[in-house]
Amino acid sequence: MNGAPKPGVIENPFSTRFVQPGELSFLFAESDRSIADLARQLMALGAASIVGPHGVGKSTLCHSLKRWFVENGWSVDWIQLRSDRRWSPDTGFGESWDAATLVVVDGFEQLSAWHRWRLVRLAKRREATLITTVHRKPNLPVLLAMTPTLPVIELIVAKLLDDDWSVVTRQDVASCFRKHGDARETLFALYDIYQARI
Repeated sequence: MNGAPKPGVIENPFSTRFVQPGELSFLFAESDRSIADLARQLMALGAASIVGPHGVGKSTLCHSLKRWFVENGWSVDWIQLRSDRRWSPDTGFGESWDAATLVVVDGFEQLSAWHRWRLVRLAKRREATLITTVHRKPNLPVLLAMTPTLPVIELIVAKLLDDDWSVVTRQDVASCFRKHGDARETLFALYDIYQARI
């Protein structure tokens, strides 16, 4: 049981393994929105971006979209970019893409303008669907512009806590959010609060 808590040990629900992108499902502020609706909108556009500041949930949303596409028979090519490393396509890059491929580029603005243009062009030529994450408005249509909000963070925390607010309170969440202003840092701060109280 690698990574499992020891018997009798209370595991912190804000641990990285529970809050990292891909572990949490993306939660919409509006109850009438769904990942399926967003996925269909993305397919209609062909290529689009998710826009928002650090720690707002862009990668989490991409993971939720990826799950939906995989469940519906698509293949997914995930390109993870960070500012501390350069990227350039290998020989044969994108040859397997087709009309049933979702291409996710997390950190799209880390690419040079030339590589962004080439990647968008290649996805279009191969008829693949492309989704990118960026911090400012790109040259692609915007699928969703995200801003951190307290109601969404409260939804995330309620889910992590299984609605058991006995250790961490809604006031704690509001206080951490006011201090940090984004979901990621708020969850990190709540980890420390939870750990101190148990």
